[in-house]
Amino acid sequence: MGAVATSGTGGLPTADELPEVLLDLGVPHEDINELVALRGVLLKDPAALRSLEERLPALVDVIGALDEPFQLPEPPREPEALGRFFNLFVYLAALPYVLDYHQRHGIPRDISRRTLADLGRSVAAHRRWKGTGGLRHPRWLRFHFRGELYQLGRLHGWCPL
Repeated sequence: MGAVATSGTGGLPTADELPEVLLDLGVPHEDINELVALRGVLLKDPAALRSLEERLPALVDVIGALDEPFQLPEPPREPEALGRFFNLFVYLAALPYVLDYHQRHGIPRDISRRTLADLGRSVAAHRRWKGTGGLRHPRWLRFHFRGELYQLGRLHGWCPL
């Protein structure tokens, strides 16, 4: 895929861009402010930022490489809220690379949007189950962000390109 540039921000959207990106991914409104605040916490935590920046190239390198393993990083334990959302930030940092992959392979924008909106559905499910914001089943989303799984209408389909 090429070099992954993070420039000390983990490759994340700016604080001003983040709400719109999260809404595009279907993240519930009630979680947006917490995620914007946690972005700042993440960027000030050297260990957490290093973990994100180390895992991002590993995810980007396996976009479209369906036989390559990928493991999400172990989320930080403190602060607890950052741990619940940490892998969401990994996926956010990979988003430009995923969208580029989709565009290069002719995936229509609406299919990209619907597919990646599973991230927001996962956040909503976490809140329903746990009563707090977080990312429920973050490993499941690796299929979406690697270009393996697409939402086609009401169904999800494996679609290696």
